[in-house]
Amino acid sequence: MRRIQILGVTMVIICLGCTSNAGAGSVMYTDQAAWQNEVLNSGYDVTNIGFENTVSPDFYTVTAGDVVFSSYDLPLIVDDFYGIPYNSGKVLYPFFNQAIQVALPGSVYAFGFDLGEIFLGPDFIDVVPTLGNVALSTGEIFAGPYEGNTFPTFAFFGFCSDIPITFFSMHPHALVEPIIDNFRYAQAAVPTPEPSSLLLLGSGLFGLASYLRRNRRR
Repeated sequence: MRRIQILGVTMVIICLGCTSNAGAGSVMYTDQAAWQNEVLNSGYDVTNIGFENTVSPDFYTVTAGDVVFSSYDLPLIVDDFYGIPYNSGKVLYPFFNQAIQVALPGSVYAFGFDLGEIFLGPDFIDVVPTLGNVALSTGEIFAGPYEGNTFPTFAFFGFCSDIPITFFSMHPHALVEPIIDNFRYAQAAVPTPEPSSLLLLGSGLFGLASYLRRNRRR
């Protein structure tokens, strides 16, 4: 009975060592400077994605760098045919209220983007883009709507997580068409376990090895 108790405690220690960093804690930012400070202080490498060089195998998928944007309902358009006033070049146009799924490369702990809305004339002068639910692969959901900005300015939305984000979905809303530009993500080169996690894991493995060694001698 005592051996079973010792083995149980050892396995619990090992599990604690492996999962002490597994709890997701994500934060949304609407201040770009605050998001950048958090990313830089965490030592992540930031990759900026323009939509100048994209690959669109069909109307519902757009690949920009290592990021894949997709929609199941309406086409995604990358273009500058509306004449973006601040010379940003091409941007991503998700038609109206469609949901977008975004697949990220590995070891991404943060991402952000600018949200605006196409201004077509005085009939739409009071239209303001909003960002609806943002659901992360970590299991967390940020429930909108969050107000964006109408041309010629943009609103920034950024997210940071304690564990890697592999994909997310979002719902940009506008009566005309929302615009997504200046997408960026932050990666950790090599995730480093905390010293406390290593200590727990090492203690558990040492205890397990000792238990097995004693059993072999009997």
